[in-house]
Amino acid sequence: MNTIQAVDSGTALFGAGFLVVGGFVVLVSGRYVWRTLSVARADEVSAVGTQHAGDVVKVTGTASRAEDGALVSPFSERPSLAVRYEIAERRISPIVVPWFVTIFTNSASVPFTLDTGSQRVTVESPPRTVTTSTDVVATVGPDEALPDHIASFERETDAVAASTWWRTPPRVVRRLWSVIGLGARRYTEERVVPGDSVTVVGRVSGDSATLSPVVVSSFSPMRSVYRMASTSVVGLSIGLVCLVLGTVLVTLS
Repeated sequence: MNTIQAVDSGTALFGAGFLVVGGFVVLVSGRYVWRTLSVARADEVSAVGTQHAGDVVKVTGTASRAEDGALVSPFSERPSLAVRYEIAERRISPIVVPWFVTIFTNSASVPFTLDTGSQRVTVESPPRTVTTSTDVVATVGPDEALPDHIASFERETDAVAASTWWRTPPRVVRRLWSVIGLGARRYTEERVVPGDSVTVVGRVSGDSATLSPVVVSSFSPMRSVYRMASTSVVGLSIGLVCLVLGTVLVTLS
């Protein structure tokens, strides 16, 4: 294989990598866009039970505990009804600007009730999306000790690597990494607690006043759409850029 052929093969391989990454990001972001649109298109109701099973509706009311009580948020250890928790690590972005990149996120909840003023609706668990005000529980540098309960969470969660190249870089760049804060981890939570005014978008479960939640939000429906859409648009943009770059590289090879 001559030099030109080797360059062409490398370009094609690089382009194929962009296509794979771009396609995956677009797929994940597209699912989130569909979930966002469910908030906008769902019928707003004050009572549940007269609709057909499986209908998607939007209900707003005051959240309170059901018989199962509350769960404990993993980072703040605060009692909650629903929580979205995220770990982000400070890395260099594609445009060489340090930023916090999400490396782990998950949502959890317990069944709770929603008082709409005309009915108490039971909200099952778990929701696919929880969106509320973000609480930065802790930001910890790579050389700093984690709070005990966060350290325990990371040890027990296989999806979270205890260390990455950004946290333990080669010695030659370690001082530079420390100056610009690379490798720091930020631990955030979005919580729903008893007494919060909550909008739930979900599917009606049979004839009872019960919802299987898709989105649980403490914001108004319009603000929920805006907040979720801003996240999905960023993901879609990154995915589409990767697809375009991949297509160009494969075409030119």
